[in-house]
Amino acid sequence: MNSYNFLKRVMRLSLISGLVITLLNSVGCTESENENSQNPINIASIPTPECLISVIPITISQEGYYKSLESTFTMARGIVVQIDGNKIGMTTENRNILFFHKRASLVVDDHQVPQDTLRVADGLVGMGGPFYLSWAPELMPGVHEVQFQFITDAGDILKYSWQIVIEK
Repeated sequence: MNSYNFLKRVMRLSLISGLVITLLNSVGCTESENENSQNPINIASIPTPECLISVIPITISQEGYYKSLESTFTMARGIVVQIDGNKIGMTTENRNILFFHKRASLVVDDHQVPQDTLRVADGLVGMGGPFYLSWAPELMPGVHEVQFQFITDAGDILKYSWQIVIEK
C-alpha cells in the first residue's frame, strides 16, 4: 500500500513538472525576457493572501502574450492565478468550477474581465489543488494594473494586486 501511495506522489510530481515545462514553452519565455523581468518594478501589493501560489505573467513580450491566449492549457493561457485549494477558504464540496466562476474575479486597469473568459483547472485531482484560474483579456503593450479577488465561504474577500508589463 505504501508503494502505491509513493507511486501516486511520483506521478503527481511528474504531472506538475510537465505542466510547468508546458507553461514555459507556451508563453515563449526567452533569456532576454528573463533579464528584463529583473527590473525593480512593484509587482505586488502587500499582504499576499496565504492561498496564493503564483500569478503570471509579470513581464512578457507582446508576441508571447498573444501566443498564450491561444493555449489550450489553462495554466498557460492569458493571465493565470494559481491558488492552494486547502487555503482558499472553501469547503471541499465547494471546490468546483461553478463556485470558482461565481467567486473569482479579475480586474485589469479598473475594468472587470468578463467571466466568460475564465477557465479553471485542478492540478492535483482530489487533493485540493493547486487550482489554476486563467482569464484571456486582450491587452496592448504597456503596464497594466491587475487585481485578483476571491470570495471565501465565510464571505471574506481575498485580494491580490500586481502589475503586468507587456513589452513590444
